[in-house]
Amino acid sequence: MSKRIFDIVFAFIGVAVFFIPWVIIACSIKIDDMGAVFFLQQRLGKNRKPFFICKFRSMAESKITRVGYWIRKTGIDESLQFINVLKGDMSMVGPRPFTESDLEKLGWTDLNLHWRWRVKPGITGFAQIYEPRATRKSLAKDRYDVLNTSCWREFRWVVLSFAMNILGKQSIRNILLKHQKGH
Repeated sequence: MSKRIFDIVFAFIGVAVFFIPWVIIACSIKIDDMGAVFFLQQRLGKNRKPFFICKFRSMAESKITRVGYWIRKTGIDESLQFINVLKGDMSMVGPRPFTESDLEKLGWTDLNLHWRWRVKPGITGFAQIYEPRATRKSLAKDRYDVLNTSCWREFRWVVLSFAMNILGKQSIRNILLKHQKGH
């Protein structure tokens, strides 16, 4: 199966699974503080082409909101990225989509990251599953994913990401760590 077909199939599944929760979350955000429901941010895509990513807004006046706390804990604030996948800006699996300032903060502007810009950024991947934040370790995991891609591997990351959105990021990471220690 081609990567684009894989992306479209799983993005449609994501939209179908999350549509009702999206409506509930949007209403909850609006009721909680009457602010904007969505947050748009410019990120860098394939070949460093800028695009806008859409998330549920989880902060107000530099503080995490009550609804924001919950949606961040599950990662569902980022589930709107299925729309970016359908538009073709992102893939289901790939390196994290960064802003220019993210790269500057991480000190990754001078690194030879040509491998990273050859592919679309992804909703999930090795780094997003195992590393909560962008670090040297996550950069190495992104590189491994890009250079060792397979349909089975991508399917695994997508399933784990869905589980994280339903059960919470940390609970799935804890299960994975226990599993790794057992082998």
